[in-house]
Amino acid sequence: MAPMGPPAAGKLRTQQLVCAGRTRRFVLYVPSGHDGRSALPLVLNLHGSTSYPEEQMMFSDMARAADRHRVAVLAPEALERAWNVPEDPAAPDDVAFVAEAIATAEGLLPTASGGHCATGFSGGARMLARLAAGLPNPLRAIAPVAGIRFDSSCPPDRRPTVVAFHGTLDRVNPYDGGGYPYWQSGVEEAVQAWVRHNGLAACARRPHASVDVVHTVHGEGPGRVEFYRIDNLGHIWPGFPVRMGDLFDPPNPAVKAAEIMLEAFASVG
Repeated sequence: MAPMGPPAAGKLRTQQLVCAGRTRRFVLYVPSGHDGRSALPLVLNLHGSTSYPEEQMMFSDMARAADRHRVAVLAPEALERAWNVPEDPAAPDDVAFVAEAIATAEGLLPTASGGHCATGFSGGARMLARLAAGLPNPLRAIAPVAGIRFDSSCPPDRRPTVVAFHGTLDRVNPYDGGGYPYWQSGVEEAVQAWVRHNGLAACARRPHASVDVVHTVHGEGPGRVEFYRIDNLGHIWPGFPVRMGDLFDPPNPAVKAAEIMLEAFASVG
């Protein structure tokens, strides 16, 4: 489907496209006050299973963060609200869909060159590993929230900066592993897989204002791996203030994930 023209600044804009014979959609957000001409960094924001783009934008507080950091946000929608991960060859190719959504967004507004960055929650976080491995244009950085994974098919020359967040009380994607068949391996195992892939060794612990947060950093500059372990946090976006029910709670205000990741994305150039 043809684009409908430049998106209005400060508003969510829905765009449809046809990918492999299916009508798909994504939501695009351009920061308030954008002049329509200046190039913007583009950040992908993938929803979790059973969720959808507008809900993900609300949970992540990404629109307000995008206004402060001057980035555009593309939030794609999975078919039946679940990403094809682990990959089922018989199911739609979500990597191809996200690539087409990026291309469409690039046709709607001027975007910064040099690759894009991406975040996602839960199932959307797991999907980031597939995007890092398979998108035609490599991602500069990824920020998986409550779902960090590593895809062994990721080419050795693709070494994105990784900024991950996970709560130790997560009952959907348990910190130590187990849970649903798609999960099993623990969070620290996935973090270390990225550390090895990116060729990193040194690890430093950074101070944090909250006793609930352990912030570790492997390496420096682009290609580093940062991890925020958040105690007393369930399966919920860090900083989201509303209790969501037993499966997701408890929330924890100690970390504002959107602010941290957008600062990190800006640092990788």
